[in-house]
Amino acid sequence: TALDRLQDGVPPSRSGLAGERNNGNGSLMRTLPAVLVHTGPDEDLVDLVCAQSTVTHAHPRSLVCCALYALWARAELVGATEPWDHAIEKLREIFSKGGIQRHELETHVLGTRHPPTGSGYVVDCLLSARAALGAPCLEGARHAE
Repeated sequence: TALDRLQDGVPPSRSGLAGERNNGNGSLMRTLPAVLVHTGPDEDLVDLVCAQSTVTHAHPRSLVCCALYALWARAELVGATEPWDHAIEKLREIFSKGGIQRHELETHVLGTRHPPTGSGYVVDCLLSARAALGAPCLEGARHAE
């Protein structure tokens, strides 16, 4: 639908769907390239990945997941201690004024209490990626190399 809207002339900043049920993982999958090329401040990286998400997935939950993933990936790339926690703290700083993004982060992303299942829901996908990186079989494989 978002791509049809783009084709119909809707600007990219307004083409994405923003409903509760429009929180698939499509924009999350497009986040990593921005992390690999962006060298500016974390705030600018968050703005960039949120803008790329908005083209198809404009719900604040999708934006927050893309922002957290970007900061987490950046922290991994620079070798930060506890990269996930580092990314959460940076995002909390960026969203320090509260608002819908901070609510989404605390309530719907970090407040999720069920184990990840690998579904296409943006929060589940992000948490599934985190679980996959921490899985014992991955750690064992890494040490065996």
